[in-house]
Amino acid sequence: MYRLILLLCVALLTSCSSSVDEATMEKASEFQKEGTSIIGGQVLLFQEKNKILFGSNTEVLLVPVCDFSTKIISQVYGNTEKGNYPLEDHPRFDWEDLAKYNKLMNTDERGSFTFRRIPEGNYYLLSFISLPNDEKDIDEGASIMRRVSVEKGKIKMVSLRL
Repeated sequence: MYRLILLLCVALLTSCSSSVDEATMEKASEFQKEGTSIIGGQVLLFQEKNKILFGSNTEVLLVPVCDFSTKIISQVYGNTEKGNYPLEDHPRFDWEDLAKYNKLMNTDERGSFTFRRIPEGNYYLLSFISLPNDEKDIDEGASIMRRVSVEKGKIKMVSLRL
């Protein structure tokens, strides 16, 4: 009986593990190669009265689409195409297993970003827009996600809007 319970616990822990399998790592490693494609765009926040705020100095994360990233994106956003999620409720997730395959950059003062020399493929673009709130101890805002595809040698322009 003890052995059966131990085996069940090991199986449960193994199935709940967030580690990345070898096939996922191999697919994601293609992202490390230098390519000829470009993904660029702008991070924007639309407010009341048609006021537009640029996501200046905002981090943008480029993540290759693979089983591991798709699982996390699906859990957070409820889909894998596009979405947003309030920062105050945003779940924390650990990209450590795929960290060397992600690309991170900050936008300029107009919210523009450009990832150059990336391989063709499918990616998730993530950005976190926050606005300081003097009445609360936390910033308000949201994370924005958009799935993009880029062909070899092509330029893909994307608008991340909230």
